[in-house]
Amino acid sequence: MLDVTMYDQKLIVRGIKVGSTILKVIDITSQEVLTYQLHIDQEEIYNNQNNLIDHYHQKLSDLNTLKQNNSLLSIYSTQFYSLHDFNTFTYDQEGQHLGGFYLEDMVLRAKSLKVITQKDFYEYVIEIDHDYWNYDMRIAYEQKLESVYQSLQLNGLSDEAKVRRIHDYVCKNIIYDYKTYSRNIQGKPIDYSVDNYSSYDVLFDKPDPSTGARLAVCTSYTGLFLRLAKKANLEVKTVLGRPSNSLNTSHVWNVVKVNGQWYQIDCTWDGSTENTTYEYYLKGRKFRDHILDKEFQSLPISQNDYA
Repeated sequence: MLDVTMYDQKLIVRGIKVGSTILKVIDITSQEVLTYQLHIDQEEIYNNQNNLIDHYHQKLSDLNTLKQNNSLLSIYSTQFYSLHDFNTFTYDQEGQHLGGFYLEDMVLRAKSLKVITQKDFYEYVIEIDHDYWNYDMRIAYEQKLESVYQSLQLNGLSDEAKVRRIHDYVCKNIIYDYKTYSRNIQGKPIDYSVDNYSSYDVLFDKPDPSTGARLAVCTSYTGLFLRLAKKANLEVKTVLGRPSNSLNTSHVWNVVKVNGQWYQIDCTWDGSTENTTYEYYLKGRKFRDHILDKEFQSLPISQNDYA
């Protein structure tokens, strides 16, 4: 129901849905038809791109609502944007899928875009296309991730204590998957029925009966560390590079901010032995055995290791 006051009289219109609509009213004296363009919504109309992106990410993260709305969402701005723009907004600065999944894993994109031009703003109706995953699978992942996060009991800890506890959990719960690695270096296409590239595999695959750990490669280690660290309100990124002894093998690890300084951390290599080590834990710019790709070399990483 819409309640409109005109010339000290109330006009009540029933059945108008949230969104944009046109209301036509006939002046009973002059018989003139008055046309009103209405926007009925509790949402903000954004003129700042960063605020729009933040709001867009919130909507993308609300999987239950997205599922109920058949993968459609609406957003409003005074600026004009294209379908390409919204696909760009879906990814963070590291080129990773919103939520920390590796780009090659559960790709999310804007499938179609309808632009409705209003008098002072644009209404965007965006259809989200999910590829490998479905909503129930993704919702289950978020619930499982939250359960793991709560089990770590990180509230009240220092930055370093949070990092250490997350590092240890990741290292102890993943066994490096050399079969997936071998398929990768042989150039075989990714097959998610046998390959283990994401943090989803760590949380849902059948564990090893003797260790309780799951098989996965470096993208899973970094993805799980990234998601748990973000939940702990730590500033964290995933970086790409290679081992210093190899020109053809790519590798990913994390950088995380502790006490205002950025440090490098590689849970994959710390967790690839029988016992968790700290050989690659909170290291500075000179990170042994690692070479950052050019696009990440300008990151403000500490000159010294964490002490």
